[in-house]
Amino acid sequence: MADFHVLLLFGTIVMLIPVNVRPQGVSDQACALENGKDGFCVTVHQCRDNVLNVDGAGVVDLRFSDDCENYMLKCCSIETPCEDNEGTCVAASSCDADFNSSKYRLFKESEECEWNNYKCCPNERIGKQTNSPRTQCGFDSVCVSDGECLAPQPRSSVCSGSQTCCPRNQVRQHTSSSCEETGGQCVRQGQCSSVFGINIRMAAACEQPGYECCMDSTEIATEVPAKEKSCVRGSGKCVPRSECKGTVYRDRKNECNGLVCCAVDTAVTSTTTRRPDTTGKGCIDNSGVCTTRKQCKGTVYRDRNNECEGLVCCATITPTVVLPTTTTPRSSAGKSCFNNGKCTLRQDCSGVVYRDRRNDCDGLVCCAPSETAGSTTPRTFLTSTTTLQPVIAGKPCLDNSGKCTRREECRGTVYGDRENECGRLVCCTEPIRTCSSMKGICAAESSCLRRSTNSAVDCSADTVCCLEVVVEIKECGYRNLRGVKFNTVNRNDGESQYGEFPWMVALMTETSGELKYFCGGSLIHPAVVLTSAECLRKYRRTPSVVTVRAGEWDMGSELEPIPYQEHQVKQITCHKQFQPNTLLNNVALAFLEDGFNLGPTVNTICLPPQNFSVDNRVTGMGWGTTPRNRKQYQQILKSIDLPYVDRDDCERTLRKALSNRKFQLHYSFICAGGEPGIDTCTGDGGSPVVYYIPDDLELRYYAVGMVSWGVGCGRSGVPAAYTNICVFRDWIDRQMEEENFEMRHYEYRPKDIEDL
Repeated sequence: MADFHVLLLFGTIVMLIPVNVRPQGVSDQACALENGKDGFCVTVHQCRDNVLNVDGAGVVDLRFSDDCENYMLKCCSIETPCEDNEGTCVAASSCDADFNSSKYRLFKESEECEWNNYKCCPNERIGKQTNSPRTQCGFDSVCVSDGECLAPQPRSSVCSGSQTCCPRNQVRQHTSSSCEETGGQCVRQGQCSSVFGINIRMAAACEQPGYECCMDSTEIATEVPAKEKSCVRGSGKCVPRSECKGTVYRDRKNECNGLVCCAVDTAVTSTTTRRPDTTGKGCIDNSGVCTTRKQCKGTVYRDRNNECEGLVCCATITPTVVLPTTTTPRSSAGKSCFNNGKCTLRQDCSGVVYRDRRNDCDGLVCCAPSETAGSTTPRTFLTSTTTLQPVIAGKPCLDNSGKCTRREECRGTVYGDRENECGRLVCCTEPIRTCSSMKGICAAESSCLRRSTNSAVDCSADTVCCLEVVVEIKECGYRNLRGVKFNTVNRNDGESQYGEFPWMVALMTETSGELKYFCGGSLIHPAVVLTSAECLRKYRRTPSVVTVRAGEWDMGSELEPIPYQEHQVKQITCHKQFQPNTLLNNVALAFLEDGFNLGPTVNTICLPPQNFSVDNRVTGMGWGTTPRNRKQYQQILKSIDLPYVDRDDCERTLRKALSNRKFQLHYSFICAGGEPGIDTCTGDGGSPVVYYIPDDLELRYYAVGMVSWGVGCGRSGVPAAYTNICVFRDWIDRQMEEENFEMRHYEYRPKDIEDL
């Protein structure tokens, strides 16, 4: 039989953390993880391995304990990957990267972690934190490494490895301060013996009273290295401070071993060694030219390959780069270049300067007359006589990853405009969106009728964010043994998986302005519910007061991935021979005002043929009480396996339990149960009891019974009585035919092996 397809507009599911927008499912409640790190309360299926998860599937443990108020919320770390997985979002205090360094510029500009004072920290610069206090080794002493103790003491047996027992007041203080930012460390006053010839103690730079900023280091070698050693990636030379007449670079790696790293354009060098003249040489694929830092007034590119031999690589589109004036023109002067331009010195160009990507001009600039460049649409280039031309907002940039816009109007991420595509505007990408925030679901493009025009971060490469999809509706009787969207583990006995029984519905009425559950039922048609007559008999004249809820699982929470659906009852039909005193013929149908949208968590149950026989275990369900707790309904839908009891054996057992030797079990009942502490109880009335369909290749189910009555609840050896649906199949078909409803939704039709 062909599968049925319907259109379904999905509600929200869960997401990755968008920039500066709290994602759906993330509450305002902060919490603490077991490792002491900060987290936020999110829905349980959104958290995997204690870190936010956005792939839409996961494993859920409902039996955890943390700071979150609702048990469907879980304390989850927000230390998510950032900057192409080369960094991690951590608290700013946990990152020791120098964001002023050009090495970490991209991390500094990243806005993926701005919320909650988090920073995108390079993975190699994440501070190693420990939550355990230092081991005490005596009165007011602690175990520290030798380098941390200013007055080392004899080794203590309680200290391990290379540690020593040190008085607390002699432990070197490591505090984040302006002292550390300048390359020093805070030590007690009087304990700094600097090797430098100037006063570099800065008491104000250390926050703790009695400490001063010392630039001394016990690791500094005593020997003086060879002068003019390259340092700071070739940007300087190692010389004594007295010989450096220009800029002194911070020697973070101690390359100069006691000397200072002096900028190469100002350092005093040996008369026997001359730096190669690379002035005007093209660099970084001719994106710039080599010049001194003072001569470059614009953008300085990082010279990773040291093409400029100590000079800097200055962007050629910067108008104020002043190249040395020479009376001898270069050999390429006057050579033709891009767009009918001519190679010339920048200061001699009165037209438009084009970027010389092919290096036609050998260090000169490609200059085109203004009329050649076109007069209708001004191009955004910098020249010696022009300023930035306006760029039309909305122009694509960064390989169409963003659009040019004003910074204050950008609601997404601002990327560095290295190619100067946007002029005075910024290259802005669209705000980070999740498919759930756009009311969609990640699905294969082939099954999508209407997809979102915006990309979603939580959809994999082979899926799209679909706003309207073709949902494959299975036929009746399919049980989701591993749940829908997620699989719960560590469950209490008797709790079902989310969406495990898609045919199960809750019958509810309004009390004090709230809907209250009173019975269960089975969906046999999108607009028809099968339940017991005992549940509905008093509402036959006012059926609209009864609300049927499908797709429900946890009555105490509304955080399920797929929202439940509700419809009011339009008509109630009870069996005409129903006897309220004995509950004989306890069966009824509820016809709804409108039909449910079938899907993963809402579907129909198959009904057995007339006089079908059961001979094995069955499965019951419902939100009623349990033998262990007879005073409170269950929040999560139960799943109970019960042994089927033969009619004759059940009748004999119930005679003893009822102390009535004349008791006869009516044909409208079947029996199941009798295991101690395992039974359906009060509140489960009308809920189905299902039985696997024999020889079905996909393990589908029939509804063979409905919860009706019992002697006590969970008594050992005493089964309960269930309405025998197998003898009411003909009655159900007649009622459906009279109301013009199709029977195909509950009629089992086996699939051939070729169809599987």
